[in-house]
Amino acid sequence: MSDNNYRANEGKTIAALYSTSGTMPASFGRVHTTKDACYTGLENINYRGITLYPHTLLALTLSLLGILSNTYADEITDKCSEFFDGQQYDKALIFCTQAAQQGDTKALFNLGIMYDYAQGVPQDFKHAVDLYTKAAKQGHSNAQSHLGFMYDNGQGVTQDYKQAALWYTKAAKKGVVQAQFYLGFMYLSGNGVIKDNAQAYAWLDMAAASGHEGATRSRGIVERQATPQQIEQGRELSSAYFKKYTK
Repeated sequence: MSDNNYRANEGKTIAALYSTSGTMPASFGRVHTTKDACYTGLENINYRGITLYPHTLLALTLSLLGILSNTYADEITDKCSEFFDGQQYDKALIFCTQAAQQGDTKALFNLGIMYDYAQGVPQDFKHAVDLYTKAAKQGHSNAQSHLGFMYDNGQGVTQDYKQAALWYTKAAKKGVVQAQFYLGFMYLSGNGVIKDNAQAYAWLDMAAASGHEGATRSRGIVERQATPQQIEQGRELSSAYFKKYTK
């Protein structure tokens, strides 16, 4: 099948999906048909201010029906990132929700941020934790850092310093500077971990090397509290961590 015929058939597939009701959903309004439309027999439509081209509409429709292929999943994910990065959160919500239902880690994280900081949705810490957890368990480093913060501060979940330290550690080892700072501070204070000035120095030194001002100040506190031996151990650990965890 030629590419043009394939695309034309996709367009017919979209139309067929709505043929059972005889009309497009009431929330959709027709827009102009572009001269260079690659899908035969189907116009672009507008949904909540979003121009949906046939391939995007097909992706969204198949996602809603739970039969989304990898090709169309990429379309949904791309739109999720595009609208989220552009701070068009009302539009991002539509596509990120669908991508998240397919298990996309970035979409899960994006939605977590939206619910955490009330971006386009009412603030909901508990839902943010659920989303961060799903992404974190799939290895998303920033989700791991944010999940650690939620446990650290008891937002949307019962405060648990040990869980916070666990997730901070995972993220810190992947180079998330904020997680390195928080982990270093936990070793400095003894929350969730055994107080360890050498470990505190090492992680704070890692974050400070990336320009984190809070880590630089906290490293100074460690230097005033720790023994010379602990500082030397911290420097050795920091050097080892740079080699192991810095790409």
